[in-house]
Amino acid sequence: MSTLPNFLIIGPSKSGTTSLYEYLNSHPEVYMSPVKEAKFLVSESIQDRLKRKNEEADVISSLEDYVDLFSGVQNEKAIGEVSPQYFRLHNEAIEAIQEYLRDVKIIIPLRNPVDRAFSAYTHLVRDGKETLSFEESLTHEKKRMENNWGGMWAFTGNGMCYERVKAFQENFSDVTVVLLVNLKKDSETFISNLYSTLSVDPNFRPDMSVRYNVSGVPKSRKMHSLLSNPPNWVRKLSHILTPKSFREKLRRKMRDSNLDKPKLDPQTRKKLQGVFREDVKKLSALLERDLMHWVQ
Repeated sequence: MSTLPNFLIIGPSKSGTTSLYEYLNSHPEVYMSPVKEAKFLVSESIQDRLKRKNEEADVISSLEDYVDLFSGVQNEKAIGEVSPQYFRLHNEAIEAIQEYLRDVKIIIPLRNPVDRAFSAYTHLVRDGKETLSFEESLTHEKKRMENNWGGMWAFTGNGMCYERVKAFQENFSDVTVVLLVNLKKDSETFISNLYSTLSVDPNFRPDMSVRYNVSGVPKSRKMHSLLSNPPNWVRKLSHILTPKSFREKLRRKMRDSNLDKPKLDPQTRKKLQGVFREDVKKLSALLERDLMHWVQ
């Protein structure tokens, strides 16, 4: 009998999904898909968009390939994958999840939508995929979405969480919402609670000294390119000289130290707070948590 996930981590991009993937992947009682963001459960929508743009991307599109991602499962209690696209394309995802995974456990990480939007922007700038200013990119968002740009450019659209969270709560019996701010405030308690949610040993502690998928503007574009995609000879030499864990940790630290963290213009922040205010108000009521400080 094929093994498939018994939990999914979804949520808007730039809400800590990469960090959660890494922390869970290090737990001996957790098996995570070796491909982060398999996108299988929304593959039809993504492939359709890419086809209309004449582009290609890594998308697991067949059930056979999806099942194969979990062929390495042994005795792990929690089996999962992380795909933020399931949150953005929630209607399609919910239908597919119910078809393939049934009433699976859902974990939704959320963060301040204004900070999330700016983090998504600087992520794209970091990778050389955005050349406009943040303010200019916001004015182009609607047109870009009409022209089938990727979801990462939906700076405000991805931050509208109320309807999406509500839909998952209405369709699944076990939905947990976690706030990224709590990971930053008290990482040990946060990760222990996350492990408890998955019924695995809450006392295990992953290496939390590394920050994952940090956004920012490269001080040196050449250095960023070299650290992100080192030449083959550098890869081969480093494989010989250093263990993988040390190598990856060092590379991330060097890459992050090459990033500047720009500040969001106060007027732009105020404008975005107005955009998100009603959605956050509804979300606060839904979750019975006061999140209004996000938009005040």
